[in-house]
Amino acid sequence: MSSNERFHPQGGSRKTVFLGLLLGPVLAMGMGLLSSAFSQDTATTTQADTSALTVAESADHGQYLTDNSGRAIYIFLNDTSGMSMCEGECLQNWPPVVVSSADQLPTLPEGMDASMLSTIERSDGTLQLVYNGWPLYYFVGDTGPDMTTGQGQGDVWYLLSTEGTGVGRGAEELGGGAAPEGGQ
Repeated sequence: MSSNERFHPQGGSRKTVFLGLLLGPVLAMGMGLLSSAFSQDTATTTQADTSALTVAESADHGQYLTDNSGRAIYIFLNDTSGMSMCEGECLQNWPPVVVSSADQLPTLPEGMDASMLSTIERSDGTLQLVYNGWPLYYFVGDTGPDMTTGQGQGDVWYLLSTEGTGVGRGAEELGGGAAPEGGQ
């Protein structure tokens, strides 16, 4: 075996280790930037215009409510009146519809009952919008206006109707009749 052959594998190994030491931090930094960009994108999509609620309509679901930016608004059937049961990991996919002050509630479309609009204070101090006793949410899968991909997710997430119920829920079903029970 020549001296060239003897050291070639070891030299290759050194190059691999060197490249790994060089590229490792670069890849880690790139992943950090990607993660940061994703977090910022998610954060900006949940900061919508809640100065007014508007009515949208789709061929699949009929009429439902959106914020003033056209983002669909949902209710969660696991919530109880005045209490959000969506915490922790749930909030990563279903961020609450928040307002800056209980005194600055959104305007409602004509015919909707403004007395059914209120807020609850979340554990982080933010004020979540409530309509007809249902805390309101967005779905991160809805990446733009007129998207309703959260409808029926897990059989517990439903678009908010103009009556303050879950779109597609029958009057006798949870979310289809009166406000949720329990809570405060």
